[in-house]
Amino acid sequence: MKIWFRALCVFLLSGLGPGRAFADNDGPTAAASTAESRSERTAYNSLYVEAFGNAIFDSLNYDRMFGEHWSARVGIGYMVVNSRSYEFVPVMGNYLVGEGSHKLELGLGAMLAIGPTGESKSVAGTDKAIGVTGTATVGYRYAPQHGGIHFKVGFTPIFGAGGLLPSAGISFGGIFGS
Repeated sequence: MKIWFRALCVFLLSGLGPGRAFADNDGPTAAASTAESRSERTAYNSLYVEAFGNAIFDSLNYDRMFGEHWSARVGIGYMVVNSRSYEFVPVMGNYLVGEGSHKLELGLGAMLAIGPTGESKSVAGTDKAIGVTGTATVGYRYAPQHGGIHFKVGFTPIFGAGGLLPSAGISFGGIFGS
C-alpha cells in the first residue's frame, strides 16, 4: 500500500505539467511586465509531498495562500507498522512572515489519526479508531510568486495529552496560479 501512496504522489505532482507548476516564469512575456505587476503574487495553490513532518511519515498536501501572509493546508498521510495501517490527516492554518518568495512559516492545527482499535474510540462498524492531536510548524517556505517549485523545511511537533513528539519535515512540490 505504501508503494501505491508514493506512486499517487508522483503521479499527481507530475500531472501538474512543466507548463504549470514547474515553469520558470522569467521568459519573454514575464520580462515585458512592469516591476509593479511582477511584485504581485499570481500563484496561490501548492500541491506537495512531505517526508516526515505533520503527518508523521509520508503525506500528500494541498495548501492555499490567502494573500502574502496567511495560508490553510490539508493533507493525507499513510503508514504501515507491524501489518497495521494508519492514516493521518493534518489540517492547519499558517501565518507567513516575509515578502516575496522566501517566508518564515508559523503554523498551528490538528491532526486526525485513524488506526486499529484499542488506541482511541472505535468507529462504528469498523476495526478502526480515531484520535485527534495538535500539530505545529516553525520553518522556512520557498513559494515563488509566479509559480514553480515549492519547498519547505521545518520543525513540526505533534502534541496532545501524551506529551510532545518532536519532529521535522521536508516538502517538495509545485505552486501554481489561482
